[in-house]
Amino acid sequence: MSRVRYSILACLTFVAAVSSCLADPIDLGKTTAIDNSWLIDGVIDQRYRTATTGRTDQTYTQAVELDAQRPIMVKGLSQGVVFIQGILESPPDQYPPANTMARLGESYISYRLPILQQTDSVVNVKIGQFPIALGLTPVYDSHLQIMQSLYDEAVGVRIDPGVAVEGQFQGLLNYEAALTTGVGPDRTDPNNTPIVSFRLGRLFSTDFGTVNIGGSMLSGTLPVTQVDPVTGFAPTLPESGYASAPYGYVNKTRIAGDAQWNYLNYTMRGEAMTGADNDTSVYGYFWEGEWRFAPGFSAVAARKYWNFGASNNQTQDNAIGLNISYGNNFAIRGLYEEQLNEPVDWPENQSHIRHVFTIQALARF
Repeated sequence: MSRVRYSILACLTFVAAVSSCLADPIDLGKTTAIDNSWLIDGVIDQRYRTATTGRTDQTYTQAVELDAQRPIMVKGLSQGVVFIQGILESPPDQYPPANTMARLGESYISYRLPILQQTDSVVNVKIGQFPIALGLTPVYDSHLQIMQSLYDEAVGVRIDPGVAVEGQFQGLLNYEAALTTGVGPDRTDPNNTPIVSFRLGRLFSTDFGTVNIGGSMLSGTLPVTQVDPVTGFAPTLPESGYASAPYGYVNKTRIAGDAQWNYLNYTMRGEAMTGADNDTSVYGYFWEGEWRFAPGFSAVAARKYWNFGASNNQTQDNAIGLNISYGNNFAIRGLYEEQLNEPVDWPENQSHIRHVFTIQALARF
């Protein structure tokens, strides 16, 4: 990477500490568990979709997810957690219909190290498969949303096996550093070069809401991502994050800045990212806004853009939608998307635009 990119990385990484040093920190200390029993819950994701290409006028089960977690107790206090996520999922809609696959999603053991316990610092070690430490991915879980953040296009994986150190420093800064395989969950590749990812962020309150900002970086070998030259679809990962890597692997570097803002009935979040695939520059961004205009009702708008850096190979996704929630256990979401995908060597007389309308019924149990 050039010296300019390293300078940008340094600015992004330390912007949280420098720009918010006068804000009031929010205590993110761990809560104490009252017992060591397993907590089991789950989600059923049912969808209807119509689109100009892909799944058209179909109702299908996108995923059935089961989550199990158990605290690790030491002298009556919770010092960690065992988390296991199993998912039955359909393939992304750009692929032909196939049998539902059973996979592991996030599955890890996290343990608080017995150091710095008399301070406001927390150090946890995590082993298993978990979200990479880049951009919004470690702080915003979008795998059950209709539209995801940038990880599909920009990285090629969301969950990756490995080891991470994460926590809090002096009650002010949140950090995570991870060494992972770069091949995605439920896969091994001894020839793949591991990836290193790191994020530094801060959550703080202001007179105008709560802000979570961060800077992050990533380097290593990851799946090649591009608009498919046959179907014209942008890359999409299933709920489990399983990455098939149909185009092979490439050396990637990424630097990113991310932010989330909550104020009254409004939420805004976004990330911007740049880097290189080998020597080819790539860049893009994602933003999403939500307005909760009545109890149980919210309107959303979002935009995503990623330039793959080769022969105008790029993807754009503009979306508007409506969410209806019934308590915390059931939601109906509707989202209209206009997608513009441009693969390499796409025929000029063939449309690049895809219109998609999705209704999602999400039930938690």
